[in-house]
Amino acid sequence: MATSHPFRFTIGPERQEFWVHSAVISRLSPVLNVLINGTFKEGRNLHAELETVDPDTFSSFLRYAYAGDNAVGIREGGGEQGYTPDLFVSDARLYVFADYYGIERLAKISLWNLGRSLATFDLVDDNTVNDAVKLLIYCFEDDRPEQLRKRMVQYASRKAKQLMKNPAFCELLEGNNGLSVAMIRRIVGLE
Repeated sequence: MATSHPFRFTIGPERQEFWVHSAVISRLSPVLNVLINGTFKEGRNLHAELETVDPDTFSSFLRYAYAGDNAVGIREGGGEQGYTPDLFVSDARLYVFADYYGIERLAKISLWNLGRSLATFDLVDDNTVNDAVKLLIYCFEDDRPEQLRKRMVQYASRKAKQLMKNPAFCELLEGNNGLSVAMIRRIVGLE
């Protein structure tokens, strides 16, 4: 790290800047390694812009990059222990980031954390149902990794009765044939 050159990332539409040690980041991700050390303009300018990445997600990635598994932490609890409304979407965003940039260990940890939290998370009121629906919307908008979507189909299939009472969930089902078909296949035992 002592010989590592500083590299600047500009993150998200807010254009938040992060300075990192290039060696720390490039050793974790083959994609970011090419970006940082390759012949692209980013490597030459020692600066990259990642407009679609959320600054909080990038901060979580940096904690992992500098401190390892302990920074992200494999959560032992789940359910409402330490629950915040954005926790699920944060785990999902971190998984999507890690998957996209080829950071396999971080992807495994974040997907495990999400699954562990969902396994014990009860939909007890409108607020918790709304939080689950926000996560489902995030996972089925745009292009998300198939492994994440499968995890969410498993969850939504188990919680279908509670979710179906939520208008935003019904709207998501109506507008996303992939989710609808996957849930039906799961519920009737074809998957």
